[in-house]
Amino acid sequence: MNIFKNKAFIFLISTNLLILTLVIIFSATKINSLNYPSIIHFDKIKGVDFLGDKTDFVVINLLGLFFIVLNYFLTLNIFLKDQTTSYILIVVNILISLLLFIFTIIIIYNN
Repeated sequence: MNIFKNKAFIFLISTNLLILTLVIIFSATKINSLNYPSIIHFDKIKGVDFLGDKTDFVVINLLGLFFIVLNYFLTLNIFLKDQTTSYILIVVNILISLLLFIFTIIIIYNN
């Protein structure tokens, strides 16, 4: 079975790519508005415990994108052997993309 003829798989991939596109567009438009130092992590009890600059923000997004690309390659290799595992990996990709989007929104609006 061809991986790109499976409609559910194409829907999941396109959903993930849409979320990633939103993350990239939102990050690119708002990254210049970040002040130095930027609040990267805030704890309710301790308060601000991790400060960073624009490069830390970009590195965290790039790490998320790296995991997504790695999951795509794993998914493409596993799809013909075990479709269930490949669907799980794509859903994990969507969750990582959503977490990146939430992270981006929180960092931008906290600073």
